[in-house]
Amino acid sequence: MHILDQKSHIFSRRSFSGGFAYILAIVFAALFLLLPASFFTSFAVVNGGGGGTTGCQGNCLGLSPNSGTSGITVDVSGFTFSTNNKVTGFTFDGTTPSSQTCTSQTTDLYYGAFQCNFIVPNLPPGSYDVQATVNGMTGSITFTITASAPSSFDLQFAATGLDSTAVGSVVTFPTGEFTPASFGQLPVDEGSVTSGTAVSYAFASTLLSSNPGEQFALTNTPSPASGFKISADTTVTGSYQKQDRVQFAASPNGGGTTTTSGWYADGSSGNPISATPSGGFSFAGWTVLCVTGSSCITISGGSTITVNGPGTLIATFLPPSLDQHHDLLFCRL
Repeated sequence: MHILDQKSHIFSRRSFSGGFAYILAIVFAALFLLLPASFFTSFAVVNGGGGGTTGCQGNCLGLSPNSGTSGITVDVSGFTFSTNNKVTGFTFDGTTPSSQTCTSQTTDLYYGAFQCNFIVPNLPPGSYDVQATVNGMTGSITFTITASAPSSFDLQFAATGLDSTAVGSVVTFPTGEFTPASFGQLPVDEGSVTSGTAVSYAFASTLLSSNPGEQFALTNTPSPASGFKISADTTVTGSYQKQDRVQFAASPNGGGTTTTSGWYADGSSGNPISATPSGGFSFAGWTVLCVTGSSCITISGGSTITVNGPGTLIATFLPPSLDQHHDLLFCRL
C-alpha cells in the first residue's frame, strides 16, 4: 500500500509538471500571435539589424541602409516611442524630405514602434542628422551620403615625339566607335564615354614623314591597353621617336661588305659601323652623302657614327693592283 501511494505521488508530480509546461507553451504561442510585426522588426533594428543603433534606451531610430547616394530609398524603424501616438515630425538635416511616409504613421500600442521610409535628398556627400518626433519626444540617428559613381568619363588620345611632317593616321579604332586622328588633330577629345564601355584602339607602329628618309616609330606600349573598360577620365598617349634612314654601300661592288642599312634614332650617337674588305682588297675610307645639308652623319674613330639626318655611307675598297699611297688619293673621314 505504501509503495502504491509513492507511485501515485510521483505520477501526480509528473502530471503537474507536464501540464504546467503545456500551459506555458500555450501562453507563449498566444503572445507570439498577438504581438505586432513591428515589434520584431524594431527589436532587430535596435539590436543592430539593418544599420540601426545598438544599446538604445528610448525614442530609438534605425535606418536600412544607413549610408548611400542621394536618391535612394531608406527604410526607417522607430522603437520605444510614446505608444499609440502619431509621428508629428520627420526631418533630414533639419528639413522634411519631399518624399517620406513617416509623418503618416502612428506608433503601436505595445512598444511605441513604427515603420516608414524616405528618399535621400540631393545633398553633397557627408553625415546628416535624421530625426523623428512623437508626442514631443525626438529620436535621432545619422545617415551618411556617399558620392555617386559617375555615369560617363572623358576619353582623350595624344602623342609625343611627332612633328608636322608626320603623315597618316596616328590612332585608329578597329570597331569604328571613334574617329581616327592624324597629328594635326591630336590631342583629340572623344568626349564623354559611358562607364564600362570597352575601348579598342591602335597606334600606328610607324608613321612616314614628308621629308625623304625620315619616319616616326612608336617606342612605348600605350596604357591602358586596347580593350580596356573605361572607369575614370582617361588619356591614352603614344610616344614616338624620329628616325633617319642610313644606307650603306661598298665601292666597288664586291670589294667588301659593310654594315646593313637601317633606321637610326635621330640624334643618336655611338652607333657601330664596319667595313670588311674582300680577299685582296683593302679598306680605304668612308664617304658621306646627305639627303639634305652636309652634316647628317658624323664618323667617330672610323667605327661609330652620330646620326642627325638621313644619308648614305660609302665604304671604298682598293683592289690589289692599286697602290693607294701613290696611284690614288683617298680621304679618310
